[in-house]
Amino acid sequence: MYIRPYTPQDLDQILKLFYDTVHTVNIVDYSPVQVDTWAPRNPNKDLWNTTLSKNLSLVALVDHEVIGFIDLEKSGYLNRLFIHKDFQSKGLASKLLKELLSLSNHHLITVDSSITALPFFLRHGFQIVRKQSVIKDGIDFTNYHMTKRL
Repeated sequence: MYIRPYTPQDLDQILKLFYDTVHTVNIVDYSPVQVDTWAPRNPNKDLWNTTLSKNLSLVALVDHEVIGFIDLEKSGYLNRLFIHKDFQSKGLASKLLKELLSLSNHHLITVDSSITALPFFLRHGFQIVRKQSVIKDGIDFTNYHMTKRL
């Protein structure tokens, strides 16, 4: 396994990983309608590529296959952290987060954590600021706004 910066050639694998992870892992904490809204079958590829390209974005690979990704906005907002369903609970998310934080010059990181990822972020020193209800395409989601001081 190795970690490197995102390239646009990674996009299709990232989108598949994102869809599969949300629909198999996050389905434990969210309804089918919620996961379909969160991770639609046909996402906006241009928007994804734009955000991943402008953010500090890293991918984790095994045999040239993307098994995880993370991205941090210039503001210090951790936008996404997803691990392939077959590589959950193996320390990969921790490695990606550690690498990302080592490359960041921020003193405060914020994230809106899913219910599913909440225990992970708590273990890594993030503090809950508030539980929140977020509406996406008319569908209500619960998540947690969290911060971590570096």
